[in-house]
Amino acid sequence: MKKLRIVAAIVIVLAMIAQIAPMSVLAVGGDYTEKEIHIYRDSMEEDETVTCRFYSDLPEIPYIDFEVFLSVFNKDAVTLEEYGEGCLLATVVRDEEPVYAMIDYENDTITFSNISSFLYSPATEGEAEGEFYYLYMDVVYGEYVDEPAPSSVDLGAYGIDIVEEDGKLFFPVPTLSDLYSSVNQAVVYWNGEVFYYNSVVMDGGAKSQDPAALSILVKNMERSATLANYTYNEICFNIDNFFGFPCTQSPFMDKVQEVGLDKALDEYDPECKQLILAPESEYHIAGIYRLFNFWLCDGGHTGAYMNDLIETLYLDEDDYYRVVGAIRTYGYPDTDYENVYVDYNDSYMDTLYQIYFTKVAVLADEYYIEQGDTAMIEFDEFNIDFAAWEPFLKGETDFPVSEDESDTFLFVLSCLERAKQNPEIKNIVFDLSMNGGGYVAVYIALMSLINGTAEYNLYDRYTGEMVLLDYAADVNLDGVLDEADLNVWQEYSDFNFAVLTSMCSFSCGNMFPSAMKDAGLMVIGEQSGGGTCPLDYNSTAEGLEYITSAGDSMLINANCENIDDGVPVDADLLEYDDEGNKDYSKFFDLELISRLMHEFYGDVVIPGDVDGDGAVTLKDVLMLRQAIAGTADLTEDQLAAADVNGDGAVNLKDVLALRRIVAGGEQ
Repeated sequence: MKKLRIVAAIVIVLAMIAQIAPMSVLAVGGDYTEKEIHIYRDSMEEDETVTCRFYSDLPEIPYIDFEVFLSVFNKDAVTLEEYGEGCLLATVVRDEEPVYAMIDYENDTITFSNISSFLYSPATEGEAEGEFYYLYMDVVYGEYVDEPAPSSVDLGAYGIDIVEEDGKLFFPVPTLSDLYSSVNQAVVYWNGEVFYYNSVVMDGGAKSQDPAALSILVKNMERSATLANYTYNEICFNIDNFFGFPCTQSPFMDKVQEVGLDKALDEYDPECKQLILAPESEYHIAGIYRLFNFWLCDGGHTGAYMNDLIETLYLDEDDYYRVVGAIRTYGYPDTDYENVYVDYNDSYMDTLYQIYFTKVAVLADEYYIEQGDTAMIEFDEFNIDFAAWEPFLKGETDFPVSEDESDTFLFVLSCLERAKQNPEIKNIVFDLSMNGGGYVAVYIALMSLINGTAEYNLYDRYTGEMVLLDYAADVNLDGVLDEADLNVWQEYSDFNFAVLTSMCSFSCGNMFPSAMKDAGLMVIGEQSGGGTCPLDYNSTAEGLEYITSAGDSMLINANCENIDDGVPVDADLLEYDDEGNKDYSKFFDLELISRLMHEFYGDVVIPGDVDGDGAVTLKDVLMLRQAIAGTADLTEDQLAAADVNGDGAVNLKDVLALRRIVAGGEQ
């Protein structure tokens, strides 16, 4: 019965999407040729092939058997069964439960019972462990605010044809790449000759080793109109269905969500559309650059990065300047439209330099600084030194050792231990003012270290599902996750914690202060820079790489609120000069920060309040006299309160000053 209910819901969604006005579908059934395509994963030395079809109507684009794609690239299995005229029901298993997709190959639509679960790739479980399991971590609490709803994608609306033959389904490889790409799984790059694939996208794989990786865009080559249209439609399909749309201040992105990318470009920048569709490769590249680096710019995640392309593909001077000239001429539109996120990117580096030189001038060029009762720990990324962890995880060493600050968790751990050795240190400030993000696993480890657990709250734009998770990590490094790890934070519970942020604090540098605030810890400085979506690695049908903010797991705070505009501070330290320029000097005034932290945590020492009851009375005079006489012992906080005149010593002068305060009723 459960399967019937789910399929019934899918059928309802299918009826709803029939209202979309599609582009004309390029039907590719009929004549085709088969070809064995080489697959290169981690290196160019591998000898692996997969069979693809090339239809005469779309000869540049490989089609592949859906079941073969999942098996070869995703380590996944799917069963297909007929379900009504022109439809196949696809079933995959996730956590021993079936997940369904109704594939209507007549109308070229797919409707999912749970799209995020169906498109999850088991290939990421083993090969991506370097990111999330450099030390063991797991969910210790989970709450689902909303259950996932069925959702659909209409390939036909973008001219993309699904082919059925004898109960098998054939998809364009670029389309399946878009469907299954994620932060951990790379797309399958097609360059007209071979596939490049690596499930751990940040490693680069064979594609980064091959100077001919983009041979389909070789110099002076003109693209066919059929290929140009397919590439453009595929981009529209990917953005309309899988972009995260994290920005709250972009009228263009609002328009894309309302009417789709194609119509939004028609309204805002038809020239950009013409560039992407241009037969000349240099104008096409400039159009891609313009779309992702201006119109879809979201302040840090989304972009088309052309440096590697230009350096490896266009080698001679004439071609180099031809492409660079096109980007410089057409890479940004001639428009009055202001994208605040482009402005943010433009000012980002200037702000980084300003913060850095301010810190050097006010404090020092050091990652760990102690001053008075406050220690500041700077880390500019959430990074993992895999070379330090590998021998430890293999049991070859008793403790992971990183030579410098390159492993954030190990560095912060050493700094906290160093602070424990100084009895004067009461406050710990994590300086994230120049932190641009990094590995989520490091964020989880650090929050677990100081808080016991780390929140990881997600909103799935595809399904409407919200999930609130608490992770814990093996922060005592004994190889197991247990109660002892949840209590490590108590070793540092005597410290007051604060995080220092700026507009440059992005991605994990934005998530960390959000979690700190949700945990009741202090956030100071300037409101952070946002960045709530994970990265989605993509490729056009012709091999041009671009990165987007994904929509399947947008970060939210404990109140289920979007934090893409940044995390508000509890103490604003930013100032402006007479000309309106930012002044970051107070970011590194540790005496001021110490006072603000003591006020925030309610542990301000009141001069004369020796017994700590919040009032200055004769009881304090008596206690101070007993201490001076040697008949009573005072704690550090009591000694600080006993130094009434602030001369650094506790003696009869303080007794006289305290008696005057009590006699005069002064506090």
